[in-house]
Amino acid sequence: MLHKYILTVFLATMATAAPSNPNENPVEDAVLDKRCTNWKAKGGDCDKDWGGNCYNACVREGLDKGCKKGDISSDIVRGCWNPLQSKCSCHCC
Repeated sequence: MLHKYILTVFLATMATAAPSNPNENPVEDAVLDKRCTNWKAKGGDCDKDWGGNCYNACVREGLDKGCKKGDISSDIVRGCWNPLQSKCSCHCC
C-alpha cells in the first residue's frame, strides 16, 4: 500500500513540476516549419573543401528555390572520410 502512495505522490509531483511555456504556439511552429527549407548544396556531400564557396553556392541555389538572399545561411560540416573534404548545408527561413 505504501508503494502506491509513493508512486501517486511522485507522479503528482512530476506533473506539477513539468515545464510549461505559455508562449508556445503549435500553429506558429507549424507555419515556421513550412517556411524553412534545408538542403545540401549541389556537390555538397564530401566532394570538395567548401571554405569560401559554401555560402555563395547556397545563395545561388536558394534564390532558385524562392528564398530571399537575407534569409539564406550555410554551414560547413566536417565528417567526411577525407579530412580535407567537408559538406555544405544550406538553410532558408
